[in-house]
Amino acid sequence: ARTLTTATLLEAVAALVSAIGAAERSRVVAGCAHKTEPSHWADLFRACGRPDDLLYESLAAGDARGAILLLLPVLTECGVAPCKIALRKVQAAAAACGDAHVLKATGRFEQRLVAGGLSESDGVGGRA
Repeated sequence: ARTLTTATLLEAVAALVSAIGAAERSRVVAGCAHKTEPSHWADLFRACGRPDDLLYESLAAGDARGAILLLLPVLTECGVAPCKIALRKVQAAAAACGDAHVLKATGRFEQRLVAGGLSESDGVGGRA
């Protein structure tokens, strides 16, 4: 019998997830991140793709609602500056399609980010 390690499991999941469309892939990986301790995010995103890349793929697929799910992982794994850039792009996409829910949610995220209520330390592995 084959022993299943965390790395092996992540590789198998990454292979499966890579077979679905960009918007769906981004939502699945974001959902996994939100249900996983941030201390494991580096392994998740190493296997499934960088959170900022997934966010931009989601936006390119027209899915601002999926992209917003990746803002905290972008902050944690990529740093404050990349997160602010990603936030602006999510806001622009939401404004372009008139998505009031995403605009409101990004506004709340931005307020916390600016006020210091969010930082790279909300997770682990933040890299500026």
